[in-house]
Amino acid sequence: MDIVISAAAHRSGSTLLQRIVNSRKENLIWGEHRGVLTDFLDIYKKVRHYSMDFRRERQAYFESEENPNTWIATMTPEHDYVERAMVESVRAFLDSLYAQFRDTHDRIGFKEVRYGELELKLLRKCYPQAAFLLLVRHPVATWRSLVNCRGWYKEDAAETADRWSRNASGYLSFAEKDSLSHLIRYEDLVAGDPATLRTVAETAGLSEDRIRDVLGSRIGSTARTGDRIAEEDLAALLERCREPMRRLGYDANGEVDGHGFFASRFA
Repeated sequence: MDIVISAAAHRSGSTLLQRIVNSRKENLIWGEHRGVLTDFLDIYKKVRHYSMDFRRERQAYFESEENPNTWIATMTPEHDYVERAMVESVRAFLDSLYAQFRDTHDRIGFKEVRYGELELKLLRKCYPQAAFLLLVRHPVATWRSLVNCRGWYKEDAAETADRWSRNASGYLSFAEKDSLSHLIRYEDLVAGDPATLRTVAETAGLSEDRIRDVLGSRIGSTARTGDRIAEEDLAALLERCREPMRRLGYDANGEVDGHGFFASRFA
């Protein structure tokens, strides 16, 4: 795995960023896999529970020289073996899943919109040298786009705000400590911010001109200029997302217009 694109929520521009990276023919970034790494983490938590919380069974058995009359119903190897099994399982799964066309591309990866900090930590253990592009978008703009996807998107504004806040905070924390992770604001990407374009270009091995070419082709947009959202939804988003918004440089007291720019809701 060479490049992972992870967005804090749906409708954050992850497909746009995927298209940009794939504009270099030698890159292949696959689409979402419905957050299956979270299932691997659930498996890890279950096995870790037996390994850590029932370690006395393991200790008693081996201290007794493997006496078969010792209680061993949930005896599980030490935690290091649990973690190693998880890392090797995830790596084997992803490497096998994305083996198709691997020999014709020098950078390969995937994009996902369901992962937070825990999944990123697991991925980093599996792929120490992979580049992570961590994408965030203003939560109000994200929600406005999601409102037009109600046929498949089921979370309400409060649930979406909590998820966005948790994941955005995790991305901020992770990127601060991980030199191969790059935090990208969707607004900076579409505005052609020089530092953002340079980061993407260097990570993906492509030119900034090629990035601009892809940015000029709009596909799959749902938000419409002038769309409004309910006041209670706006209040929930701004309140629940306030701290990570502040850290990301977003106006935590503002609305977002149809073009992605921020303006006072009281103007």
